[in-house]
Amino acid sequence: MIWRGDLELVSSEWDKFMAPPERGTGGGPRRSPAPPDPEDGSVSDLVVILEAMLDVKDIVQLEPDEATQFRNALAHFDREASIGSWSRAEPAALRAWRRGVVRRAATNDVAAAIVHALMPYHALLRTTAPASAFVTLHLPAMRVAIVRRRAVMTAWFEQMTQIAACDPFEQGAWMRYWIIVSSPMGTRADTITWLRGVEFRSRNGSDVALRVLEAVQQRDEAMRVIDHATAEIDWIEVEVPGVQ
Repeated sequence: MIWRGDLELVSSEWDKFMAPPERGTGGGPRRSPAPPDPEDGSVSDLVVILEAMLDVKDIVQLEPDEATQFRNALAHFDREASIGSWSRAEPAALRAWRRGVVRRAATNDVAAAIVHALMPYHALLRTTAPASAFVTLHLPAMRVAIVRRRAVMTAWFEQMTQIAACDPFEQGAWMRYWIIVSSPMGTRADTITWLRGVEFRSRNGSDVALRVLEAVQQRDEAMRVIDHATAEIDWIEVEVPGVQ
C-alpha cells in the first residue's frame, strides 16, 4: 500500500516526479496557465474566488490547526449566498479567518502560503473596493514555495490514487511507479518510463489513462506557476485588504 506519509520522504526531490516539457498529452511543450486576473472581464468573480479557495483547501491540509480554522470559518458562511458575491459582500467569518491567517503568517509557513494563495482574491477585493485600507506583508519566497509545492504534490497524490483505482491495470502501474520513484534510487527516468506506458494506453482508448495524463499536466502547470512566482526573489510583497 502507498502511504500519504511517503510524501514527507521526498518533499525536497519533486523534480524527479515532473514530466519533462517535451512529454505529456500531445507530445509538445506546455505553457503554464496564468493565475486568474480579476481585472480580466472574461474571468468571473466566481472562478477567481473558487480557484483561490481550492488552493487554500489543499494547503490547510498540511497543518491540522490551519485546517480546523478553515473548516470553522466555512461552517459560519451563509450557504445561500453565492461564492461569487464574496468580493462585494464578504462574509464576516471569512474576514475574521483572513485576519487570523495574516496574524499567523509572520511565524507560520503554512499561513504564509495561504496568504500567497489568496492573492487573486485579495486583488479582486481591491477592484471592488479600491478605497479600502490594506496591510502590506512580506512573505519568505522560498518557504512559501516549499509549502505550496508540497500542497500540490499531496493533492495530486490523492487525486491520482482515486483515478487509478478506476482501472486495475492503471492502479498497478501507478503503485509500482510510486514505490520506485519515491525511493532514494528513484529518478526522472522512472517518471518518463511510467508516462510512456500511460500515454500508450491513452492512445489505445483508455479513458482512465487519459485522466492520469491530464492530472499530471495540471500538476506540472501548477508547480511551474509557483516556481515562476517565487523564483530569484527573497520576499513576496502582498497587499491584504480588509484585515485591520
